[in-house]
This record gives sequence, structure tokens and C-alpha cells, in this order.
Amino acid sequence: MSKKIRSLKDRMAKQWGRRSWKDALEACLELRELCPGDERILLRLGELYERLGQVEQAVSAFKEVVELYADDGRFARAISVAKRISALDPTDDSVNKRLALLYSARGLPVSPRTLVAPPDALREDAPLASPAAESGVSSDEKETVEEIGLEDVGASQGDSSKRPRRKLRESELREMDLSEMDLGQVEMEVIEAREYPVTPLFFHLAPEELHEVMQGMHPVKVKPGQSIVSQGDEGDSVYLLCEGKVRVRVRRPDGAEVEVAVLGEGDFFGEFGVFTDGRRHATVVADGAVELLELHQSELEKVAKRHPRVRLVLHQYYRDRAVETALAVSKLFGKLDAKSRLDIAGMIEEVTYAAGQMVMQEGAEPPGLYLVRRGRLLVRTESLSGKAVLLAELEPGDFFGEVSALTGSSVTADVIAFEPCELLKLSPGRIQEISERWPQMQSELESVRDRRIHETIERLGTAGPI
Repeated sequence: MSKKIRSLKDRMAKQWGRRSWKDALEACLELRELCPGDERILLRLGELYERLGQVEQAVSAFKEVVELYADDGRFARAISVAKRISALDPTDDSVNKRLALLYSARGLPVSPRTLVAPPDALREDAPLASPAAESGVSSDEKETVEEIGLEDVGASQGDSSKRPRRKLRESELREMDLSEMDLGQVEMEVIEAREYPVTPLFFHLAPEELHEVMQGMHPVKVKPGQSIVSQGDEGDSVYLLCEGKVRVRVRRPDGAEVEVAVLGEGDFFGEFGVFTDGRRHATVVADGAVELLELHQSELEKVAKRHPRVRLVLHQYYRDRAVETALAVSKLFGKLDAKSRLDIAGMIEEVTYAAGQMVMQEGAEPPGLYLVRRGRLLVRTESLSGKAVLLAELEPGDFFGEVSALTGSSVTADVIAFEPCELLKLSPGRIQEISERWPQMQSELESVRDRRIHETIERLGTAGPI
């Protein structure tokens, strides 16, 4: 049997290379009989029917592939194939609706996480990009929204979440006509018999929300080694990875490039450009052939106006990734492994400061250690003669506050935001915990502390006024 299958596969590949679609189809049909349920063969079958102009048969084969991927919990790939069905038959939206319902039964986490809402995030007319945070406001002080179910924040227009929902079992979906169904009126029974992979982009979305996100996506294919986005370029779309892997690299202020992540099927990237300045904050390169789904900011805006929770979900992941990336490129934490950095990310408090605002004041109680994520700051003190002395200029990746945090003494210099800043803060208690769990960090901090004290003494002895 295996020899026959190999022979048929070689024959199909040979005829495909010759663009002899009919002969390739014959071999593919035989393979389907010998290998029922093989999504790769069914996918090739759909492609052959498509090339032969047999749309109905192509759609039927692609639908089988979608069902197989969905049964296995591989929703990113399922959505990618569903987009091909939509391209062949734009009037058939039943597959997208079925996927949205199935994901609500399989993809949601058993233990829902807390979403942190940016200011005005749930307003219908709120932009996707985060408005400037209030000066000195920490992430812990912002509004938090507990994800409970389909009846919580961000209901669709028309408030469909408050209407009675029909409870559906998965077995019912295969026989139902979903073309005219309002997804806001149904709810799936959650399946917990096995663990399904979770696609972060869809982590908390209700079926009607997910359905609209899917409709706005466009397929993209990338060759091995090709840069999908490049740091510094303009860009405001989000990408969902359907097949293959990508490597995420960030360039430090000193010019060194650091690999901060390897992403695979179901992961997404590109949200930094949406929530910040419309530019790419990392370079993402295809590690082999890659298939993506792209969602432009304009499409996201349309969906977010009807479903504000979409904005909330994306903003949560933007915040998480921003913290993890800042740690990876920092001079202090960049030497740790990814798992350790992730643990430390959970200890961090995010704070923002306006230009000219005092972050730390000389003589005050030690507030902790700060890592600069965005913006520039000035470190200054006074000489014995009372003249102001500039000790340092801090940029993204730099950190400060370690001297007072480690010694327990009062703050030794003023730190002022030269421009609007986003900082990551570790309290003295957290610094102590990090020092105990990662002794090398204690040594590193003490070394930096001693060096900076020495540099400050030298600077005070030689520097003139600012």
C-alpha cells in the first residue's frame, strides 16, 4: 500500500509540475481513496479543481479541509482555507460562521484572564491607537475588565448579547444552514474533553466578533528568508500566522540586533504599529515558507466600532508584548533566558510621565528600579557649590534607580522626563525577589551600582553647570 501511495504522490507531483491538471487530478482522486482524511491531499484536490474551473468541487474539497483543521483545533489554518472558499464563492459565508462558533466552543481558555482597558477603550468611536495616558498613571490604576462570558463588556451594536441565546452542540452545526443565522443569538456548549490550541488574536472574542474579524482578513504568502515587516518602516496591519514560523528581531539603540521571539502557527504580530506610531518596532523574517492572514487597521477600526472588545483584546497583547520586548532588548535583563524574562514581566508595573515631569527626586524614599521603554530622561544633581550637574541621559533600554533600591538609601539624583516617557517599574520588594531567584542579577546590579557611584563622584568633581 505504501509503495502505491508513494507512486501516486510522485505521479501527481510530476503532472502538477507539467501543469497537466487533469492527469494530476486522477492521481489525487486515487490518493483520496487510499488516504481518507488526509488534509494535504484534500487541499491539493481543491487546488486542482480550482485550476480546472470546477468551483463547486473545489469548494467541497476545501470545506472538508476546514472541518479537519477545525476538528484538530488548528483554527488559523482553517481560516486560511476558508478564505479560499470565500474567494471562490463570495455568497457562501456558512464556513466562516461555523468556524467562529466552533472556536467559541474549543478555543476559549478554561481560566479567563483579566483584560486591562486603555482609557475610553470601550467607546464605540474610540480609535484603535491608545490615547496618551495620564502622567504618572500606572497600569494597575487603569480600568480592568474581567472576561466572564458572552454577556460582558463590548456587546455588539443592537445589544444582541442581552437577547436570549440558543444553546448549540457541535454535532448540530454540521446539519444547520448558517447562511442567515445571527451569531449574536447563539452560544456553543464549551468542550473541555481535550485541550485545544488557543489563537491569541481570538483569545476572548465571541462568535459574532470573531466572524467580523475573519471577514476583514486577506491571505499573504511569503518566501523563505523574506522580511515580512522591517523595523522603522511604516505599517499598521496585524498578521496572523497560519503556517510556518517567523523570527522576530529588534534593533537596540546601540545598533545590536536581538532575536526576541520565534512565532508559529496561531501566533500574530504587528500590533505595535496599530497602537503606537504607525511604524514597525521589530523586523519579522520568514523561517521557511509562510502563510499569513493580514488585517489592516482600517478593517480593525470597522470591527472595533461594532465590537469594542476587539480593541480590548489587541491592546492587552500589545501591552504584554511591549513589556517582554523591552526586557529582551534591555542591557540589564537581556542576558536572561526567555522564560525568566517572562516571569519578571509579570512583576512589572507600567507607568507614564509627561515631558518635564519629575520621576525621581533627590532625597526621596527609594521607589524602585525603572526600565525605559519609550522616551528620554535626564539625570541631574547639584554640586557642592549648588550648581546643577547633568549626570546622564537615559534612552530606551537604559535603567535607573538601582543605587537607592539596593542600598535602601534615599534617592541620589533627580530624574526628569525630557519627553513623554513609558517606564517599567520594579518595586524594592520585587528587586529583592529577583535577586534571590536569579543571583546573577544581584551581582550585575551591584556592579552597575558601584560603577555609577564612581562615575557620579568623578562627574561632580569635573563637570561644570548644565
